[in-house]
Amino acid sequence: MAGCGGGGNVATMHSPAPPNADSAFTEKSADFGVGVEGQATGVVGSTWRTALRLVRFSVAVDARAYALTVATALAGSLTEGVGLVLLLPLLSAAGMNFGGSSTASRLSGASQRILTTAGVPHWLWLPVVLGVFLATGALRSMLRRSQSMMNYTTTTRVHLALSRRVYESVVRAQWGFLVRQRAGRWTHLLTEELRNVSDAISLSLSLINLGCLTLLYLWIALKLSAPMTGLVLAMGGGLMLLERRSLGRMRASGEEFAESVGEVYAATEEHLSNLKSVKTYNAEERDAQHFAGLCREMARHAVGAAKQQAASSFRFEAGTLAALGAVILLALGVLHVQAATMLMLLAIFTRLMPQLANLQSQTHQLAGILPSFDHVLAIETECAAHAEGDGAEEVATVRPSLERELRLEDVWYSYQASEDTEFVLRGIDLGIEAGLLTAVVGPSGAGKSTVADLVNGLLQPTRGRLLLDGRALTPSELRQWRRQVGYVGQETVLFHQSVRDNLLWAKPEASEDELRAALEQASAGFVYELRGGLETVVGDRGVLLSSGERQRIALARALLRQPTLLILDEATNALDVENEARILDSIREAMRSTKQDAGLNAKQSGRGALTVLMIAHRPSAVRRADRIFELEDGRVLRSGTWEEINREAHR
Repeated sequence: MAGCGGGGNVATMHSPAPPNADSAFTEKSADFGVGVEGQATGVVGSTWRTALRLVRFSVAVDARAYALTVATALAGSLTEGVGLVLLLPLLSAAGMNFGGSSTASRLSGASQRILTTAGVPHWLWLPVVLGVFLATGALRSMLRRSQSMMNYTTTTRVHLALSRRVYESVVRAQWGFLVRQRAGRWTHLLTEELRNVSDAISLSLSLINLGCLTLLYLWIALKLSAPMTGLVLAMGGGLMLLERRSLGRMRASGEEFAESVGEVYAATEEHLSNLKSVKTYNAEERDAQHFAGLCREMARHAVGAAKQQAASSFRFEAGTLAALGAVILLALGVLHVQAATMLMLLAIFTRLMPQLANLQSQTHQLAGILPSFDHVLAIETECAAHAEGDGAEEVATVRPSLERELRLEDVWYSYQASEDTEFVLRGIDLGIEAGLLTAVVGPSGAGKSTVADLVNGLLQPTRGRLLLDGRALTPSELRQWRRQVGYVGQETVLFHQSVRDNLLWAKPEASEDELRAALEQASAGFVYELRGGLETVVGDRGVLLSSGERQRIALARALLRQPTLLILDEATNALDVENEARILDSIREAMRSTKQDAGLNAKQSGRGALTVLMIAHRPSAVRRADRIFELEDGRVLRSGTWEEINREAHR
């Protein structure tokens, strides 16, 4: 059963580059749908196609490791077969007679000739053959141990490669696409779904081993008695055909279970993040009932899948026992198989039948969790379709820099993809002059934060243009542009790391002097008074600090980047008036100092004077702006200085 995990804001992770597995992701996800019971044939086909894609991806990650794992499985199966064949000389040495011209008698005679040629006395035949038999068993045990470790290693490598690939596809997707998704969707994807894929990889390797062993048993049985083995194959094949539809039903159950687990993850994410509101409204019981209902639905699908698998396993095992009984009767009454050969065949079939049952059971397990691989590929494909350009082709020729003005020209924006939805912004014309502090004000829902996200390059206008010094910013330039932007939002979230790590996340190469200057500029010198100083761990989402302290650290992080444009999206709301004034005074001083340095040095670095876009409500902050834009219902209602806005508002 899946555990419920929490999520958070997506952050860039630092890890080594994954192995090259691109080829496994080139196929489209058009056939990722789930069939119903009446479409079992198509679903089974999809199951095997998905299994083949999983194997191809595993090989692409580390072909050598995968080949060694399969080779070890083959070697283990071979030693198992050798041990089984050694039963013939062992029984012969013990005194059992293999008469006639059967394969068993020929093998028994060959072993006796080998022992005689080697000069082994007759009385030592049994100890020698027994020793070889035991040595073969010990070798098989060693190979099984190696195979187990190699299975785990291969599974882990593939899991890590897929996890990194999928995570990168998520964080590289456009912000406008990400904000339309439930946060719990990503948590479910990166935890439960990827864990299921890891289990599927392990099962696929186990099935390869079981398949090899089954084929070896059948080959030995065919050598001993082809007619009897043919009967077993015919009956076993009939059972597999009868159970073919159950494989499709198992896949459909796996799809339903995965969807219900995703709902539990999403609900957990949403409800825990709003737990304060739940307790404030005394809604704990109602909230618990809602969560319990989702868990019951998940449990219903899990129990249904388990029942299907148990019923299928029971039918298959009962069928194999009946088939084995029928074959024994036919072998003794019709085919007149010799007793010694019959004993060997029984030894083989008593091993073969559990292997077949295990093969059938693991195949159904694989069918139940393979939909997770489909989901992972489908979401990776979806994210790739909404990926941002990395801007690499622009680095050598164009480096966006704000030197005169950043302007939103006749910008319309809707968070929905369709054109008939309501627009958040409607024909906005808004200019942010370089080196000035521009404020955007207005009631909640007026579109202020959307303006900030557009200016930041996180969103692209549905209509209209974003002009930088009179030139339209292309989608491929947005990532380059964001390198010159510092952002502090209303809801500040810090990582569960030290203060230093949270600051260096914005500029990993920053020196101690730069850290201190940014902290002082953000009025965050209090961190040096903490018990651990810069090494103090701030707790999950910065919970060990007050909201004002978290915001000042976030502001220091933005200033550490030495941005050309600093966006304060209601960033001073959690501060008292005194600290707000101190920070805004520091920002003004930074703007003045960068203006003085904005000549040749700024051009060489690709950065101009510091420009500030402030989203705010407090008059104490807004009145400091050089220019103010007041929004209402997605449009610019009025613009001007503080005095001009007030005069126009009181007319």
